[in-house]
Order: sequence, then structure tokens, then C-alpha cells
Amino acid sequence: IWWLSTDTSKRLAKITSQNIKIYKKIGDKMGGEHTTIKTIKLNGTKKGLISIANIKEPYGAGTEPVVSIGISLKGNISEPDWKAHIPYENLDELIGALKEAKEKYAK
Repeated sequence: IWWLSTDTSKRLAKITSQNIKIYKKIGDKMGGEHTTIKTIKLNGTKKGLISIANIKEPYGAGTEPVVSIGISLKGNISEPDWKAHIPYENLDELIGALKEAKEKYAK
């Protein structure tokens, strides 16, 4: 898996008008209740992990929950190197795109 830098990701999110928000861990935890759904070993790394979580009210009271996908190269899921917050309304289309990428490009 290859993730883009935070600055590049922000520019891509704006350019493509996607409702996917990509963040790099800066130090403060995002708001909202965090529930880990699954942790997966990141292939090609010694300690790397992919974490999938639900975040309730991620941007403050009344905001819609999101699925958070975190990548930690050092194996610390509470402080990921990269994160993507995906609204639940976008999951089906995202899953379809991931399946398409796997079918076309995976070895």
C-alpha cells in the first residue's frame, strides 16, 4: 500500500472534489469516540499496521460518524502516520474502487 503525503493528499482531495478527508497525525487526537474494528499487518514492513475504526462525532458534536483507516509504520495504532476518514455514505463506492484496483493491478 502506498499513501501520499498529507500536503499532496489535501490537494488531491480538493482537486477531485471527493468527500474523503485525509489527515496526517500532527499530535492532537481527533474528537469523538473511537472504536477499533480490525487491525491488519501491513505487508512489506516489520511492525507496520493498518487499523480500521469507527469514529463517532469525529469533528465535534452532531457530526456524522466516519470509518477511519490508519497506517502506522511503527505498529502504534493510537498514533498512525497517515489517516483517511471516510463517510459511511462513500464506503460502497470506495470498496468497489479498491476491488477494481486489486483486479487490475495486483500481482
